[in-house]
Amino acid sequence: MAIIANPTYDEVFKYLMADERVSRVIIGCLLDKKIKRVKQRNNDVLRAGYSDLHLLRLDFNAEVVQESGETVEVCIELQRAQEADEVMRFRKYLATQYADETNKDEAGKPLHIVTIYLLGHTISTEHKEAVLRINHVVRKNDGMEISTKSSIDFISALTNDMIVVQIPYVKAKHDTLLDKILSVFKEAPRRTSAKTFDYHDNPDEQDVEMVNLLRVLEKAAADPKLIRLMDMEDELEHFVKAKEEEAEEARKQIAAAKEKITEAGERIAKADEMIAQANKKSARADEMIAKADEIFAKADEMIAKADEIFAKAEKMIASAIAIEAEHERVSAEHEKMIAEMAQLKALVKKHGLGE
Repeated sequence: MAIIANPTYDEVFKYLMADERVSRVIIGCLLDKKIKRVKQRNNDVLRAGYSDLHLLRLDFNAEVVQESGETVEVCIELQRAQEADEVMRFRKYLATQYADETNKDEAGKPLHIVTIYLLGHTISTEHKEAVLRINHVVRKNDGMEISTKSSIDFISALTNDMIVVQIPYVKAKHDTLLDKILSVFKEAPRRTSAKTFDYHDNPDEQDVEMVNLLRVLEKAAADPKLIRLMDMEDELEHFVKAKEEEAEEARKQIAAAKEKITEAGERIAKADEMIAQANKKSARADEMIAKADEIFAKADEMIAKADEIFAKAEKMIASAIAIEAEHERVSAEHEKMIAEMAQLKALVKKHGLGE
């Protein structure tokens, strides 16, 4: 039993991979090829945002021994992530590797790129294999394979092989050296729960590569500086999680505020619509009032004309009455004269004056 540092910590994993012998064995097992020499180029922990906390990337130049015995230099891009949804970051970093002018061999030819993704989560429930290797092949138009792409510089420079490690699917039974190596990550406790732990599967002394790996992790477990760096990782993780919770709460509040603004906007739009309708009705009312005023003006004009006609009629009636009165007077005088004439005739007749 050995007390070893928890390799799920970024600083511990970097410490482990900084050992050339360990990194050569781990990369060789993952590629399933013999590695003659390996050189680490960088060791970055991406922290561009809260969700990038656990994205560790390591770059190596490795001299890989082919089946033919030929040694080929390749660029190894190793990225380790604890959380899902990191695909876009992986793609962006792979693009920087293709654009990196230093990824060339001594002859100036671009190095073939092999990406290794060491994941603390699974990407497939269908393929429950701890290690998935994706190696493209070159085929003719009829589908027949004609060559491995590594033998064609143009294709090798513009494509990459991929190795995906799903730690949760690592088997309990350790049949190979790679199984044993991955078991260290499988048995490691969750981050922040333990910086060191007891690794119970003690290798035989003949298993020198595994013994060396565990010794490096034992040394890391006893390194006060490394323990302090793990403490700082924990503090940073707690800080980031708190900030992420604050950010999530802020996003919820912003979403709620946007929803209220949207509702207010809808109410304002409805109010504007009602105002527009009211203005339309008001315009119609004004139009009707104007028409009514026009009708009233015409009515007043007609009334004025009627009053004028009535005044003329009254004058005519007054004239008619006067004429009738005069006619009656004349008739009365005429009847009086007729009566007087009758009396005169009677007197004449009586006195015989007419004879």
